[in-house]
Amino acid sequence: MAQVAIGDHAAFEALYDEFADLVFSIALGMLKDRGRAEDAAQDVWVKLWNAAGSFDGQRSSVATWVTTLTHRHVIDLIRRANVRVGDRTNHEPGDEIAGRLAGAADTAHDAVVSVMGDDARRALAELPPQQAEAIELAYFGGFSQSEIATKMGKPLGTVKTYMFQGMRTLRDLLDVDVTSNNPTAR
Repeated sequence: MAQVAIGDHAAFEALYDEFADLVFSIALGMLKDRGRAEDAAQDVWVKLWNAAGSFDGQRSSVATWVTTLTHRHVIDLIRRANVRVGDRTNHEPGDEIAGRLAGAADTAHDAVVSVMGDDARRALAELPPQQAEAIELAYFGGFSQSEIATKMGKPLGTVKTYMFQGMRTLRDLLDVDVTSNNPTAR
C-alpha cells in the first residue's frame, strides 16, 4: 500500500489483481445490476488509488480496508439512488424510505449469500435472529441504527445491544484477531 500511495503503478496493478473479484462481487451482490456494479467497482478503484496514503496497516489488513471502502461506496450509491427516486416521482416525504424498507430483507440476504464466505454465513446463522437481522440491515442494507430501531420496532439502545453482542459473537465464532483484523484459521 505504501508503494501505491507514492504512485507505483505496478503495485496498484498487483492490488487490483488480488482484489478485483472481491470488489466486483461486493458491488454486484449489493446492487443486483452488472452495469451498475461495474461502474461502482471502477469508482472504488479510483478511490483506492487516491486514498492509498490513508491506509494504516496497524488498524486493518489491506483486505479489510478494500472491503470497507467498497461497502461504504456502494451504500452511498444506494442511498443517493433512493433519495433521487423519491425526488423524481414527487411522492410524499418518506416514500423512498418505505420503498427501501420493503426491499431490504431480500437485498441483505442476497448480499450475505453472494459476498460472505461459508464460515461467515454459518457464523451469522448461529446468531439469535434479532442480532442477525440488525447486523444484516446495517451492513448489507445500509440502514443506520435509528432506522433499524424503527424497522424492528425496538428502542435504539436495544438495537445497539443486538449489534454489539452480535458482532462480538461473530468475532469469536470466526476467531478474528482484533489487534490485526486478520481472521485466523479454525
